[in-house]
Amino acid sequence: MIPYNNLLILLAIFASCIIYIIISRYSARVAQHPSDFLLYRKSLGAGKVFGTLYASGMSLATVFIAFFILAPFFGIALIWSAIFYALGYVVLYLFTKKIFDQTKDGKTIHGFLGHSYNDVRLTKIASIATTIAFMGIFSTEIFVGANILSDVIPFDHVAFYPVILFALIVITYSVLGGLKSVILTDKYQAIATIIAVILIFIIALLTGKSDEKYFNENAFNSVFLSPLLMINFFLINVPFPLIDMTVWQRIAAVKSVDDANKGIWGAIITFFITWILILFSAMLLTENASLDSSGGLSTTLVNFSINYGFWGLIIVIITFPSLIAAMLSTADTYLVASSQTIIMDIKERKYFEDNKIIPEETEKELEVTPADRKIITETRKFMFFWGIIGILIVFLLSKVGFNVADLVFAIYGSSLSLLPAVLFALLKKSGVNHFSFPAKLSVVVGLISGWSYGFFAVLGQNNNSTLFQVFKYIDILPGDPSAYNSPTIAILFSSLAFLISALLKKKGN
Repeated sequence: MIPYNNLLILLAIFASCIIYIIISRYSARVAQHPSDFLLYRKSLGAGKVFGTLYASGMSLATVFIAFFILAPFFGIALIWSAIFYALGYVVLYLFTKKIFDQTKDGKTIHGFLGHSYNDVRLTKIASIATTIAFMGIFSTEIFVGANILSDVIPFDHVAFYPVILFALIVITYSVLGGLKSVILTDKYQAIATIIAVILIFIIALLTGKSDEKYFNENAFNSVFLSPLLMINFFLINVPFPLIDMTVWQRIAAVKSVDDANKGIWGAIITFFITWILILFSAMLLTENASLDSSGGLSTTLVNFSINYGFWGLIIVIITFPSLIAAMLSTADTYLVASSQTIIMDIKERKYFEDNKIIPEETEKELEVTPADRKIITETRKFMFFWGIIGILIVFLLSKVGFNVADLVFAIYGSSLSLLPAVLFALLKKSGVNHFSFPAKLSVVVGLISGWSYGFFAVLGQNNNSTLFQVFKYIDILPGDPSAYNSPTIAILFSSLAFLISALLKKKGN
């Protein structure tokens, strides 16, 4: 028998999901042209820029759950994650005009790389690297959302049911409306996420006091993480917006650079404040961290709904759907982006070379051609197919031993393989095309090294095999191998591959 409170929470979650599906149905009717479905034209003002950046950045897995899982181990030192994440968008602000100039005709980050280095193969390689990473992010969000659902309503016999359910909801939502439905709902999801942060902080203050103390004695032991962990936190936060296709996607859709910058600064301030509130909430509730798969967050909320009567139940009924909103806004963003890059940069590249982005203010009513319809149909097919494949891959990784934190560092770390090529192209004004081979090599080497390191590190935690002992012996980083080190390995090997091959090429000339 499902407890009454849990049943109401479940109904609230499903009601919110139905609302998103309804919105995506509306988007499907009005997004008949690829400029709407994939690019959203040039229609984002400062408010929409803030809403969509904030909603897509407030991941359920990498923010809420990661903080609640890691707070008992790192305490106040996790504040560096909030600092670094905000700094990442400060870096983005410094490059906004350059990115806007490169994307104003609808190019993706991979199209920008291919154009800068005059090498179509680089576009395709970078696109594949991004797609692998983005499907990992999408799938991780689905798994975390499913875990929360399982915490509310235990699925004793078939634990995979919640995963399938949320995967189908996100895939349906994305397939119907594309980027248009993502942008439309992001502003509501941003509001919902901010409400969730505030309510969780209030709940933590009301329930987190133990033995007349709010925080345990280890919470403030150190303000700093270990040097290597500081580097890894820095890498997955500060440079990431520069190589995040979803960010380039949104800058491509803004009305002006000024609108983009205003929205970015709003996101920076709100990110920092809300991340700090989540951190302190997690620190207040560390005694619950081992109670469930969400670091104790789900159990805390369910218990609050029971112990605080009617108003406690109302607060929790609002909070759970808001957390699911955070999951949906990140998952759909990365599913749409991964599908967009395969279609725009690989499969239908010729169409997008001949058909540039159409601004919203020109031709409100477009004549939709069979070629336009084909693009949307092909994108929808790929979204569905790749969404299912992504879920299966992450499910297998979880069986190998990857947990949420491992996946976060491995996925975001391997994405950094694009950084040397992107930075070089953004900073150098001419002669970039001479370095196409170093750019391609750096992406491939960074992607393979980051994922390989994370895989062997996780495998070794559960299997003290001869292979792992060899891997541990040749590991160039201090301490035991950990998936948390994947960002350092990816950027190190990617940068070395770029520098060495660039120097050899220059010497050969």
